[in-house]
Amino acid sequence: MTESNLGSAEVVTISFHDISSGADLDRQIEQAFSFSGLGLVLIEGYPEFAEKREAVLREIRKFALLPEEVRERYARPECSYSFGWSHGKEKMKSGVPDLAKGSFYARPHGDVVEPDGSPRKQQFPETYADNIWPSEESPGLEHAFKEMSRVQMEIGHHMCRLFDRYLNKITATASQPHQLDTFYNMVKDSVAYKGRMLHYYPVEPEVNSAIDGLCGWHLDHGCITSLLSPLYLDLAGNTLLNLPTAGCTSRLRETVQSTRWTSQQTV
Repeated sequence: MTESNLGSAEVVTISFHDISSGADLDRQIEQAFSFSGLGLVLIEGYPEFAEKREAVLREIRKFALLPEEVRERYARPECSYSFGWSHGKEKMKSGVPDLAKGSFYARPHGDVVEPDGSPRKQQFPETYADNIWPSEESPGLEHAFKEMSRVQMEIGHHMCRLFDRYLNKITATASQPHQLDTFYNMVKDSVAYKGRMLHYYPVEPEVNSAIDGLCGWHLDHGCITSLLSPLYLDLAGNTLLNLPTAGCTSRLRETVQSTRWTSQQTV
């Protein structure tokens, strides 16, 4: 995909029914992830998805608007801020701290996966540290996050099966064909999933208008990333349904939020 044909590519949309029913979706997978594709698919039609999405995005907003001294109680430098709260710690662009957004990281499928003192936990705290939750200050955050994560993991597992099936088909005559369930088992059996709830704070128009103003260019590391569509709010917390242009949005908008779930292979 080059910049010249980026605008002409179409987003491939697949229903949850189709990805979960065993339908043949090789054509859609190829369209989305070939050299001419955007590298993403839009999944629609998951039952009660809208309610779960709204809940988790509202909850991370509540936490992100708490006083700084409260939020910083849940910042964990000992694991490179890879669990709990992180704001201004990332430096993706020319060493400039990223103050546009705050992040809350958690493992979606288990608060504790390694006992204290285990070699893996000591050597790789960014992956194996325990979840931390603001149960008193933001009691709804943990439940909303885990409910939404179950949905995202279910969708991710179905997508991995589709990737495996497609790759197995097109490499059938290769010396080392792609084996069925390679990605699926890698993701299903991993304890290294990481969920990230994001809250974008108000920024000036010139920052928001830059193509990487809200997040510097970077590559995700992992097998698959699942993203929620963002929730746009005004400064009073009201949902913005009809967005103005980028510059005006930056003046009106308090948050652009999303929850992402990235799977990684277990170390």
